[in-house]
Amino acid sequence: METTGNRREWQRLTLTEDALVLDDTGFELGRVAQVSGGGMLIYTSSEDAQLRLAAGRKMCVSIQEPTTRDTITMNIEVVHTRTNCVGVRFV
Repeated sequence: METTGNRREWQRLTLTEDALVLDDTGFELGRVAQVSGGGMLIYTSSEDAQLRLAAGRKMCVSIQEPTTRDTITMNIEVVHTRTNCVGVRFV
C-alpha cells in the first residue's frame, strides 16, 4: 500500500466566491473557505462568531450563495477552532 502525506478521506476544494455561513437566527458566522465531502473550513467574521462556534458544538447553519442568495441548510459539528477560523464536519 502506498503512503501519501494527505490522510484525508475527502479532497478539499477552495472556494473563490464568498459563500456566507449563517446560524439559525440569521447571524453571520463567516465565509466558507474550503469544503469537502465531510465538512468545511469557515473563516469567522467576528469575535462573537468565533465564540458561537465553540469546539464540540452541534448546530444548524445555512450557506448562502453570494450571487443568487440561494441557501442550503445543514447540520454541523465544530471539530476544531483556531484564531479566525473553525473546522466543522457535516452530521
